[in-house]
Amino acid sequence: MPTTVEQIPGKTWPVESGKQILSPTVSTAVVLTPPTGAAWALIQTLSAPIRWWDDGSVPTVSQGFQLAAGQALEFPGDLTLFNAIAESGTPTLSASYY
Repeated sequence: MPTTVEQIPGKTWPVESGKQILSPTVSTAVVLTPPTGAAWALIQTLSAPIRWWDDGSVPTVSQGFQLAAGQALEFPGDLTLFNAIAESGTPTLSASYY
């Protein structure tokens, strides 16, 4: 479980434990490399859409869940099984781990 910090009495927020910037292409998928103890990630794609799977499978430009440019995804699954590929263009994928 990630560490939390109390900012308002009775309310807690997770503490960030790391960051990662990835550059998937239409021919090369990328994987997350979370720090030890990370339980979930906030993932955002910029500039172009991506396709992703969360079971270790490699997506293609036409198969996988789509994340449009500018959208963010809260991903609480097994971080080591997340794979992403560019659907088009040259996206930048930013991940913050908690």
